[in-house]
Amino acid sequence: PETQVILLSGQEEITVAVDYMQSGAYDYITKDAASLDKLWHIVHQAKDKQVLQTEVSHLRQEVSNKYNFQQSIIGASEKMQPVFETLKKTANSSITVCLTGETGTGKELVAKAIHFNSTRKSAPFIGINVAAIPKELIESELFGYEKGAFTGAEKLRIGKFEEASNGTLFLDEIAEMDWYMQAKLLRALQEREITRIGSNKPISFDVRIIIASHKDLLSEVKAGRFREDLFYRLNTVPISVPPLRDRKDDIALLFRKFASDFAEKYRMPPVRLTEDAKRLLMSYYWNG
Repeated sequence: PETQVILLSGQEEITVAVDYMQSGAYDYITKDAASLDKLWHIVHQAKDKQVLQTEVSHLRQEVSNKYNFQQSIIGASEKMQPVFETLKKTANSSITVCLTGETGTGKELVAKAIHFNSTRKSAPFIGINVAAIPKELIESELFGYEKGAFTGAEKLRIGKFEEASNGTLFLDEIAEMDWYMQAKLLRALQEREITRIGSNKPISFDVRIIIASHKDLLSEVKAGRFREDLFYRLNTVPISVPPLRDRKDDIALLFRKFASDFAEKYRMPPVRLTEDAKRLLMSYYWNG
């Protein structure tokens, strides 16, 4: 299927050429005095296209392999099995996923694994850390703005919702979003459309939402810091990512993975875990 087909013919009927091109031919050349030069040029173009297609195909396969559930999320412990089961059930849907767990447990890795094992994997995965953006800028980051919308808006800028079109938008540390933006986000999710700052024209979007927080969102709701209606819209499929101290059977697996990667990267001999080192790793609290 990857073969590029070039047709050389004495027929000059344009309909014949169009039929062949629509059927998947790379190009169609009619015989004349310059056909040899034309063919030489087109063969080089076709070769470049084929190389590019092969590279893209390999890259997509590498990304897909990298984020294979069992390869990217290392874990064989009992605590991780419910996580894998839920991931398998939800990956191919567009249902909203809510990831909770302490800082450093790998919530973004899980979000990427969901995306790259879904039907949206060829579209963008866009991540944004809500806690890292000043509250006065979060609206423009998510929804974008029109040229001249405010001082300094010298050109149109699309937001993360548009950037993630047909793909996945990952909202990390969602609990840090202020009340005003929570209301704006809720409306966007309900209507499935956003409005850029400085515009009155709504823009529909097709984006899967994955959120994450190291805080317990239900506790935030009870404390009056997070909207209850937004919580129930986002908490469709909750997944709790356990800390390493609760899945100690995975420590040796993770060590072997990281040791192998570092040894290969720095061209070092394989590193082995001594019994003393293993006891030390197993007794550590693994906070974050």
